[in-house]
Amino acid sequence: VNRSGALMCAAHMRLTMPGTRMAPEELFWRSWKAISEARGGGRGIVTNVSFQRQLLLFARLGCQWWQDLPSVSLLWRTPHEQAMAAFRSLAEHVAQRVVCGYPGAEPKHHKYLVTLVRDGVMRGESKLPIAQAFDMKDGERRITSYATKYLEKKVKALSG
Repeated sequence: VNRSGALMCAAHMRLTMPGTRMAPEELFWRSWKAISEARGGGRGIVTNVSFQRQLLLFARLGCQWWQDLPSVSLLWRTPHEQAMAAFRSLAEHVAQRVVCGYPGAEPKHHKYLVTLVRDGVMRGESKLPIAQAFDMKDGERRITSYATKYLEKKVKALSG
């Protein structure tokens, strides 16, 4: 109920916002009531207080989120999880470069191949000892090596 209700309330606020001059709190309240009534009334649509705060913040921001809003996930990620995220980003970047330059890799398959390479690299890295896994110093070489070996097989299968 909470997630679906929050999404519906946010969508309702965003659709209602253009052309209205009501306060964000009023917009939030009216959307809340409209969604609650559509569900049969009486029951709360979002009982999770954190979701309620997010909806109010969304209303106060004019029903917009920034495209480049920095992530707060660093606040709760362990150093190992941070290293994994950085390595995943590197893996995607390197995979993109290798796939786009690989002979025989058709452009219509690029995104698919990049995803397969990135995910395969992450699986392979997670099997290494923690001291070696997701090490950025040698990461580009390992990713390029994996991508090249993988593409030799996969591109042949896709074109055959």
